[in-house]
Amino acid sequence: MGGCRNSGWRLEPSLYRNKKNNHPIFINCVKNILNDPVCKKLLKKTIGKNLNENSNSDRKTLISIMRHLGLPTPLLDWSKNPWVAAYFAFKYPFKNSEKVTVFLFDQHAWRCNRNSLTGRDLKIVEINELEHLIPRQSAQESVYTYSGKKEIFQEFVGDESEGEEHFISYCSLPLSDQNEALEHLESMGISEKNLFPDKQTVGELKKELYKHVIIHMKQE
Repeated sequence: MGGCRNSGWRLEPSLYRNKKNNHPIFINCVKNILNDPVCKKLLKKTIGKNLNENSNSDRKTLISIMRHLGLPTPLLDWSKNPWVAAYFAFKYPFKNSEKVTVFLFDQHAWRCNRNSLTGRDLKIVEINELEHLIPRQSAQESVYTYSGKKEIFQEFVGDESEGEEHFISYCSLPLSDQNEALEHLESMGISEKNLFPDKQTVGELKKELYKHVIIHMKQE
């Protein structure tokens, strides 16, 4: 499930929302972070282990952490919990929006559709349940989809149905229900306090990673 604070937005990773950003620049930035002594020290302090710059799985782990700290990445983050998705849609509505949207991606239907899938398709829609190393990832029941190229993801989200088979469903909800919705969600334990239990512990890491990303992107 995914929550979108503007019903007019498409499913597009934050990295590609800025035309100046691209995947190769981002990967170089990730490598530099994993080689930076200050970042390495803060990562170990925050997640309790070292990340190896030569490990593909460790790079993916770092990218997932970056996504949850609000940095631009090629990840779309989803939640296995529909109420969490609804929270993010209602809690941070886009300016002048009248509606918010909750998306449902049916991976099983996508994989089992009548048209055979290419290896590229399978890579795009693979749901990655990466290791949760900061508390908010577990609290939000996070999983991810990943795309190395903007146009591939655009094709994926633009081809949401084929014939009678639908792979992405969505529900648009009026923003006028915001207060009532958030009250109900809080009564269920879905609140900022519970979804972001690590605000203080990740603060120093977040600040350093932001600085590193901004410097690196400008250099490129």
